[in-house]
Amino acid sequence: PVPTILIAMVVAAVVVAVTEAAWLTTTLAPWNLRKIMAGQKLKWRTGVEMRVMGVKTEVFEANPTKSKGKTAKVTPVHDKDDPGSPGVQAVSEVDVKQVLPWDLDPDYWRGLRRRAEKGNQDYWSQARAKVEELKALEEPPADQSEGTQDCVRFLHNTFPCFQSAQSVSVALVRSGPGVASGESVKVKVVVEAGSFGEAVPGKDFEAGSRVVTFGGGVDHVVFEVGINQSHHLWHNSYTFRVRLEEVSSGDALLAHPSTAAVVVLTTDQYPGNLPSHKRGGEGVSLLRYYTKDAYRRRGKAWKKTVLALMYVPFHVSFVSVLVQKLLVDHAAKKVQTAAQGDEAWYYYEVLLLVGVQLLSTVMNRTADAYQIRNRGRTGGTRVDHRMKLIRKYSHMEQPEYWEVSGAAWLYCAIMDVETVTVGAYWQVYVFIQTLFSLFLNISLVVILAMISSKPGLGFSADVGWSLFGIIVTVPIGLIGVVRRRRVTWSLIIRRMEHEEAWVETMVWIMQHGKQFFGFTNRERAALQGRFARECKAFLCNHRNATNVQNDNHWYSHWVHAITYCFMLLFGTLALIEFQRFGNGSMEVGTLYALWKVYGNVGKAMGRLTTVFVRMQHAVVSLRKMSTLLNLHDQRGLRRQALEWQSQSGDPKAVREAARESMAGDVIRFQDGVAFVRPSHCKVGSQFAEFRLVSGVDLPLGRMIFVHGQHEGILSSFVGLAAKVLDPYLPEADSPRVTLPQGLRFLMVPTIMIGVGLMANTVSEELQLTGHPKEFCEAVAKLLGMDPGQSTALMSKGPSQVLGIVKALLVDPDVLCLVRPLSMVPKDMIDPVAILLRLWQAGGGAPAIADLVQQTPEVPKTVHRSTRRTLILGNVDHKPFGPCALDVLLDLDKHLVQGGAGKNGDGAGAAAAAAPHKAAVELTPKDAAAAEVATQPAAEAAAQPPA
Repeated sequence: PVPTILIAMVVAAVVVAVTEAAWLTTTLAPWNLRKIMAGQKLKWRTGVEMRVMGVKTEVFEANPTKSKGKTAKVTPVHDKDDPGSPGVQAVSEVDVKQVLPWDLDPDYWRGLRRRAEKGNQDYWSQARAKVEELKALEEPPADQSEGTQDCVRFLHNTFPCFQSAQSVSVALVRSGPGVASGESVKVKVVVEAGSFGEAVPGKDFEAGSRVVTFGGGVDHVVFEVGINQSHHLWHNSYTFRVRLEEVSSGDALLAHPSTAAVVVLTTDQYPGNLPSHKRGGEGVSLLRYYTKDAYRRRGKAWKKTVLALMYVPFHVSFVSVLVQKLLVDHAAKKVQTAAQGDEAWYYYEVLLLVGVQLLSTVMNRTADAYQIRNRGRTGGTRVDHRMKLIRKYSHMEQPEYWEVSGAAWLYCAIMDVETVTVGAYWQVYVFIQTLFSLFLNISLVVILAMISSKPGLGFSADVGWSLFGIIVTVPIGLIGVVRRRRVTWSLIIRRMEHEEAWVETMVWIMQHGKQFFGFTNRERAALQGRFARECKAFLCNHRNATNVQNDNHWYSHWVHAITYCFMLLFGTLALIEFQRFGNGSMEVGTLYALWKVYGNVGKAMGRLTTVFVRMQHAVVSLRKMSTLLNLHDQRGLRRQALEWQSQSGDPKAVREAARESMAGDVIRFQDGVAFVRPSHCKVGSQFAEFRLVSGVDLPLGRMIFVHGQHEGILSSFVGLAAKVLDPYLPEADSPRVTLPQGLRFLMVPTIMIGVGLMANTVSEELQLTGHPKEFCEAVAKLLGMDPGQSTALMSKGPSQVLGIVKALLVDPDVLCLVRPLSMVPKDMIDPVAILLRLWQAGGGAPAIADLVQQTPEVPKTVHRSTRRTLILGNVDHKPFGPCALDVLLDLDKHLVQGGAGKNGDGAGAAAAAAPHKAAVELTPKDAAAAEVATQPAAEAAAQPPA
């Protein structure tokens, strides 16, 4: 046997080597492993371990000339007095001198203002002189090109439509001088994918370019852009853009807005465009449409995965069992009864059957690699679901964030997506594989009965009755699992809700842990106590849910175990009858095969039970995920889409809208405008409910100071002016806020967010505004910041300055800031006030760039108005100085007071009930009167009487 064994080992080694080649399976070849190890520094410890153990540390390099290229020598040691203490970093004396900050450059100790003025005195002197010149103006500076140039622009910044529409109407308007000239103009328009919106050209919309012609005396043109709707696949709302590229013929000038966004709003239900009448059930239709959606989304990869998975039971349940049966009952048995000289053929049969088994193993390995490549569990499903959630969340309007807590979104993105992927998406494959396995086992029993039958007796009864046992066992084992579905759902939901609670607390603790130095021991204990209570409640419900799911598994296990015991009993008795008395047709190989079949059926039933249990769990998560994805979002854009849909077909309405956009010069709050939250989402602290008793007009092109005692109401008022919020009242024809068309609005929160998250350095943070690197570095130096400084290490004050300057470089038409100077460093308040005044009165970001002697990223061929509006909430007027053009608004004088009417509840205004005056109050021209007028109401009330 030694040569035979050696030959078999060589053959097996060759087969394994060929099968595990990189081109055939997902296993990495040795040369690929060497390439990875050579190109990357592989580590077997986590980053947390390496940091705590002090394997290597970075040197503080504020002064590159002194510490460049040096690293501290750190060795992990342990405190001898406390053997159980963690590793302590021991640094040599020489290296300590290299990392201490008192040997650094003197700029390290200076504040932002001193750094900003160092080497930039000319800029700040020119800026101050320019601001003083602007403050002395009696009238707003007129736009040189306004009303005198032939300009072509888009009517709106945004053109919303619905996915069910075949196209979206886009309107171009021409200014009055061009219409009066009577000359025709041709403009080239490009339809392309934007930087935000995830729209795919050719798939979601019809990309390309076209020439739009304005005839003589025509003031507007409406053209259509085609939209491709998927009737079977659900799609998030997406965005693409249309852009004016050039004037093909004529003397017109492209004007702002020269780029408009097209927002295609989803009208279908997730998953798979589920019909509305099928929602609200137990989840069977939801699961069915989810499976259809996955099938259509994956396409051929879905079919390849199913085919590859079906070979696994074919190898285990069919090939292996038949090979064993034929080896025992045919090849080995025939050798004993074969004539002299004929035994060799049966030895060859043994080799052939073993070769079939080995070949089937090779195909099984190949099929397994094939299904791993095509199944798409992580990249194709988990990431897809999480991207759908993040896109949905990022497209929502501000009030819609209050409907569902952020913890619910986070839990859904992490846990529910995992449950849906493993319990719904993947279990469909397992379900198909298991059904195919049962079919193979039933077919194998039929084949065994036919093989074991004797001539003249027909179908073998000894084997046939085992088929009846299989057919009866499967449905009985699954009935109990299906009948207990509601109990399972109830307990799973309770476990999920309590798990979501402690996840929310844990996330809050991890996010704000750096500010725990302000907590007392009692507060820390209270926080830990809350987390412990939430974990205790979760564990109780977790045990209940786990016990129910485990009981569901054992229901089918018991049915199969009892059936298998009957098989052992009657199969063994049938074998004894055949061997002892010759009754029946039960052979040893047949009995082994039946035992193997029943073992495979038991495993299949276990997998089927697991499929149903996990699907029951997944249905709960799928219902929650679909609820989040089907939230009624972008209500303001949807109303705008309906209005534009009715206007675009009426030339008179489009002409009227164009005329209003040309002449609009105020932000108008109508009488009775209110912001009221719906009853089901009264959460959050930033925006408060209120109602105006008298209207307010905010003129464009001014610096507007809004003061109010209630910070939440003030934020809501400014949010309405910035289009962040929509007014809401239960009445159908509720008052509205009228905003000029074609303007860009921006509201920046008081505490800047995102600094250090989307960019690593100050220069990269400023480059997110779209300006070139040289310009951003010059602006950073003006602020006293190192362009290469890490934004992750910035404190709140410099982050606030950086956020304000980013907003100025974005250069909107209307910029709204609430308490913008509240966290700005004291020495930087005046420079920031100078930049704000220069941006507003000087014409936006180009005014800042002119003094820097840099060119911002603004197309030279596009005319844009120099009029900028700056709305400041609860900010001191003194750093800005007196200006005759400034506008002051005491918001408390325009609010409905508590008890002043049926809609006055929750207004929150504490001002005295006095007759309401004009909406807009201008400062006097003399400086003294202006300084007195700018005092907030709270400060004026605190002053002693004259």
